[in-house]
Amino acid sequence: MTLHEFLALDHRFKWSGYGFTGRAEIYNDCVLFPGTWVHDQTGVDVVSEYRGTYHNKEQADAIISAAGGLVNLAGRQLALVSAKRVQEPRTGDVGVIIAPTGTAEQTLIGAIRFGPVWAFLTPGRVVAKQAECVAAWSIPGCA
Repeated sequence: MTLHEFLALDHRFKWSGYGFTGRAEIYNDCVLFPGTWVHDQTGVDVVSEYRGTYHNKEQADAIISAAGGLVNLAGRQLALVSAKRVQEPRTGDVGVIIAPTGTAEQTLIGAIRFGPVWAFLTPGRVVAKQAECVAAWSIPGCA
């Protein structure tokens, strides 16, 4: 499916979501969301070992911390599909961004590059906005 089609799906926020379930809605959280895009594009669910294993922000943060941070965790999981780290992300690439929350608190989340902006999942919906990229990867075969 194209990125436009993926972003138009009925994405719903749920900690340690289920990804594609065969139903109309897709459950993810702000870290698993780009993993579901990678799954759609490659057939490999790079975050399958985490789905259903945590139920709140504190548990998610503990997993991320144990992995050495979100960039390390994302890099390790994306290596499963031979993703390459890139400096200039293009549409369809995935990354870790500083969430544009409008507050002084900096929260890292997963996102998908969508033209000049980043698409990411909020508790309410998918949003596409300018954001500072911390790390990005190109996925072989992703368009």
